[in-house]
Amino acid sequence: VLCLGKMVDQSPQVSSYTTLNIFYKSTAEKKEDYLTTYEYLFRYDTECHWLSKTIPGMETKLMRLLFGKTILGSTNLLTWSKRLAPLLKFDKRPDVVVDVFIPLNQLEKFYELYLEKIKYFPLWIVPYKRVQRYPWINDEYEQKIQDDLFIDVAIYGLRNRDKNVNYYKILEEIVFECHGLKTLISHNFYDRDTFWQIYNRDNWEKIKKQTDPSNFLRDLYEKFHFQAIPQQK
Repeated sequence: VLCLGKMVDQSPQVSSYTTLNIFYKSTAEKKEDYLTTYEYLFRYDTECHWLSKTIPGMETKLMRLLFGKTILGSTNLLTWSKRLAPLLKFDKRPDVVVDVFIPLNQLEKFYELYLEKIKYFPLWIVPYKRVQRYPWINDEYEQKIQDDLFIDVAIYGLRNRDKNVNYYKILEEIVFECHGLKTLISHNFYDRDTFWQIYNRDNWEKIKKQTDPSNFLRDLYEKFHFQAIPQQK
């Protein structure tokens, strides 16, 4: 579904996706829709993108009517995730929630690999045009990109509990093969060599010496690399 929007002064009606209705589902049903500017900007927030569907029944209107004010919305969902963290500490493989930036010239290749190895939907697709070179990317990796237009491919809510399959790692491998960039807000499984093939270690170390010479904030790779916590016997 390709959504194109424009500002208007008046509308015949206004839709709302803050309680009972779900925006991403509406795009498969409606050819035209009207939202206030506020509702448009936060149209994904009620579900925290697509994470509400990981809670059994929370995409049904009955459950949303009964528990929506307590559970729905990014603030509520993040708050509950912190509260439940001690109960879920045994689970070291949360759902995949991540954005990856793929050069337009590699998008077809990325999509073919994604269909072959992951094939999870929906995907959130947003184009980004960079206006200058990003100084934190490794120079050699930067030369492979050869495009100023990136496509942000967002994956939210992909179950990742199979001990034999790590979708985060598979996604990292696909993105690296396509000369793309994976946001580090999620769990990251890069080995140290691959990580520094993507990011500019020289530039980072120069800033590190100026801003954190005692290494109080740790090495960049160590901060972002996922390390499993050993189980207590």
